[in-house]
Amino acid sequence: PEAAKRNGRLQVWYFGEEDYGLGIDFATGRGIKEARRSLNVAVEYVETLQKNTKTSKKRHIREGRPSGGVIPFGYRQGEYVPIGRDKGYWTRKIDPVEGNLIKQAVSDVLDGKTAYAIACEWNADGVATHGKAKRWQAVSVRRVLTTPSVAGLMTHGREVAIGDDGQFEKAKAWEAIIPVEQWQTVCGQLAKNAASFTSVRPLKRSYLLRGVLVCGDCGRHLIGGGGAKMKTAYQCKSGSLL
Repeated sequence: PEAAKRNGRLQVWYFGEEDYGLGIDFATGRGIKEARRSLNVAVEYVETLQKNTKTSKKRHIREGRPSGGVIPFGYRQGEYVPIGRDKGYWTRKIDPVEGNLIKQAVSDVLDGKTAYAIACEWNADGVATHGKAKRWQAVSVRRVLTTPSVAGLMTHGREVAIGDDGQFEKAKAWEAIIPVEQWQTVCGQLAKNAASFTSVRPLKRSYLLRGVLVCGDCGRHLIGGGGAKMKTAYQCKSGSLL
């Protein structure tokens, strides 16, 4: 086996007599050298693309403009701003309906309401998501309320972008729906709620009739199978829930 170590990662590949459609004879030393050269060229090309992408992202952060993707909940497409020949970007403006929903949800969370309760309300009111999901879940509500965009902040990865002065990088292509201080407070409250929820021990169900009841179809003994809304239920080993 041949091995190459690059950027701290060990990559191993095996060569046989086949050329795998590359026109390289892996059974000869010359072919292996040619394969190594081709690999180095490909790696350098990928590294250049990654570097250019990071540079472009940093430039977008400094300029306070979006770098593409789905418009976050609470906003809609604004005006087009040209920044050069055949280049430009779209600003975002606050959607009045969704913006008010976010403000109310933030207020509700700080008053003790859970993200799950808010998701149920939004589903009942027919509030549409901005993604592929058709219904709101607690996790998607938390994601909307904790994204830095709603506070008019830029992101780097999944974190708030920090400038050279150590301060949050503020967006210039859209306005904040809620103040930064309130956003930080609601993020802390949601994190506290999630921590308290995960610390609760799950309900342990008791199946007193397990091994006593039998299936009316096949005669097998029934086992505990859980049930909707935390109700005790039994099921056949074949998978049928009773």
